[in-house]
Amino acid sequence: MVKVALPFCAAIAMVACYSVQQARCADAWRKFPRQVQLLDESYSGNYLNNLTRYDYYIIQDQVHVDNIIETNGGNILIVANDLFLNAPLDTRVHFRASQNYWKKASGSPNTASFLTSGYYTDVNGSPGMRPFDAWYYHRLVYDPSSKKYALQQLPSPSVRTDNLSEAFEYLELPSAQIPPLSTIEYGHAYDTTRASDGVDAPDQHLIFENARSGDIIIFAGHIHICETCDASIKQTLGQPGAVGPFLEVSGLQGGLGSPGTLPYAIGYPSRSQTLNVARGGLSGRPGKGGDAGTITIHLTGMPTADGEGSGSH
Repeated sequence: MVKVALPFCAAIAMVACYSVQQARCADAWRKFPRQVQLLDESYSGNYLNNLTRYDYYIIQDQVHVDNIIETNGGNILIVANDLFLNAPLDTRVHFRASQNYWKKASGSPNTASFLTSGYYTDVNGSPGMRPFDAWYYHRLVYDPSSKKYALQQLPSPSVRTDNLSEAFEYLELPSAQIPPLSTIEYGHAYDTTRASDGVDAPDQHLIFENARSGDIIIFAGHIHICETCDASIKQTLGQPGAVGPFLEVSGLQGGLGSPGTLPYAIGYPSRSQTLNVARGGLSGRPGKGGDAGTITIHLTGMPTADGEGSGSH
């Protein structure tokens, strides 16, 4: 246990009150937005380069967190006599990406869009599309009814083009897009058309320091966790894809490398039996994970070993 003197706690509260410009320290709940760049200017994939993160300053006698607080990499400071956690504090960065997980054709006469291959043209339920959708269209989300995070499979687009505009948020670092298909035949034999290898996750474009999860600092006399929240934490600890911590500052999982494609097949349905045994491209390598934030909890008013009135855990 590390002792924390009361004047230090008061100083933290005073600084926080001053920062939010509140006349009454006991009634301050503010968030401050700031723009952050996540990917450098040379990045040309389907992820958004910038986001807005939020720093929270919450100073009240009793603080009730009934809905999830997500900061997008921002920090949280809470000063309270009683903190009631009925939903998570989550400081992880949400990356936004459009639905088109494939790159457009480069314009070269020897390449074609991923969508133009005969294996994928039946976009509404084509067996050729399903593995790729399963690879990309999933994310980790918080379910307020069960008080848990769980994997969610996103719906496939009803109509596919190379310019899909709808975007989703992901609690993981950017993944690579599937490259264009090669249309080159070798020896004028269609069944020698070669598949394209996948691409590595775009770590070289990522600004890792801006993808770090934010910090949580709490000064409180007592912290109360709802029974459902406590049960979900105990039930999901150690289970991949379903986690229940309510102070969430984990580092983000690394992005996916793109899978390799099957050979180009447009206009040659009679060759389908030959191409069913054709070798696909190699997959790209995944990226490294992001940095976690920190959690600091000072339990005020707790007796220390030598009888003083404030402590830190």
